[in-house]
Amino acid sequence: MATCVAVSGAHYPEMYNSNSITPMEGTSIFDILEGNTDSERVLTFEHSGHPAIRVGNWKLVSGDMAMDNQALRDDAEYELYNIATDRSETINLADKYPEKVRELKEMMQKEFLRTHVLPRPF
Repeated sequence: MATCVAVSGAHYPEMYNSNSITPMEGTSIFDILEGNTDSERVLTFEHSGHPAIRVGNWKLVSGDMAMDNQALRDDAEYELYNIATDRSETINLADKYPEKVRELKEMMQKEFLRTHVLPRPF
């Protein structure tokens, strides 16, 4: 969205028809190309109940249906990768760094609540 707004020269609205608009998030590709980004930015994403987070070189993913309607499930299995040393995500480091798994899972839960991924509407 940030790139589309930048290309168009548009202004992202704060209000529409007397309704507050959720602030735009994300980074324009132009900012990335100019090196004006935070390399440690938090990226979270979810598809069909499979959550993931990336912070710097760390990426935590779950192949399990790791979400219920309210939160990340405690019994879900997670995989942890260091993208700097393992771009293909072949070496799962979750057992070696359980504290990093906990930290990223907590961060992911907070981001999902903040961005209304959770609680799920159905």
